[in-house]
Amino acid sequence: MGEVTNLINSSNSVVILTHEKPDGDAIGSSLALYLALRDMGKDVDVVIPEWAKIFSYLNGLDEVITDSLREYDLAITVDCASLNRIGQVSDVFGSARKSLVIDHHISNEGYGSVNYIRECSSCSQMVFDILRTLGVTIEREIGNAIITGIITDTNGFKNSDVDDVTFDVASFLYKSGAEISRVYTELMQTKSMARFELFKMVVNRLEFLCDGKIAFSYVSKEDVSNVGAVFGDHEGLVDIGKG
Repeated sequence: MGEVTNLINSSNSVVILTHEKPDGDAIGSSLALYLALRDMGKDVDVVIPEWAKIFSYLNGLDEVITDSLREYDLAITVDCASLNRIGQVSDVFGSARKSLVIDHHISNEGYGSVNYIRECSSCSQMVFDILRTLGVTIEREIGNAIITGIITDTNGFKNSDVDDVTFDVASFLYKSGAEISRVYTELMQTKSMARFELFKMVVNRLEFLCDGKIAFSYVSKEDVSNVGAVFGDHEGLVDIGKG
C-alpha cells in the first residue's frame, strides 16, 4: 500500500481509466478516486468513452471525458485485468510517465509500473482502503460512488466473496453520509421500459437443460433494436437463470 500512496502523492497530473463498457464497480471506483484526487488538489481527469445512464445519479459523471491527448504524470486503471480491455484509450495509459493498476481480479496481468492486486469483493472496496490510507475525508459523494461499486459487484451483498469487512466498509460509508438505500434502489430495483421488455423476453425463453443444471435463454440484436435498448439496459439479464 505504501508504494501505491507514495506514487499518488508524488504525481500532480493524473488520469483514471477503466475497462470498456464499464459496470458499476468500474464506474464507482473511477469516480470515487477522481473525486478524492480532485479534493487533494490533483490535476485529474477520468476518461471513459461510454457509460450507462443508470449511473447518472453519481456526482462527477458529468465531468468524465471520452478521450484525452494529454500526457500525465500518472495513469491509473481500476477494475481492468488486462491492458487490451481499456480499448480505444489505451494510448492514454501508455503515454503517462508512470502507471498504477488497481484491481481485484487475481487474473490481472500486472501491466503497470506499480500493481495493487488482491482478492476482494470489489475494486471499489480496494479504492476505499487506498483513500483511507491517503487520509481522504470520505463524505456522501465519494461514499455513493464506492457503495455503487460494492453493491453491483456483490449483486446486492449476495455473492459468496462478501465478508465482514465488506459490511464494515458499508457501515462506515453509511455513517459518512452515503445514500445506500437510494443507490440500492437505483441499481437493483429501477428498470427502464426497454430493460423490462428484455427481462420479459429472457424469462419467456428460459429453458432448462441437463436435468435443470443449465439454464439457457437469449435476446437477439433485433430484440435490442426493437425495444430501443441502450447500453446498460442488459444489466442483470445474465442473472435471471441463476438458482
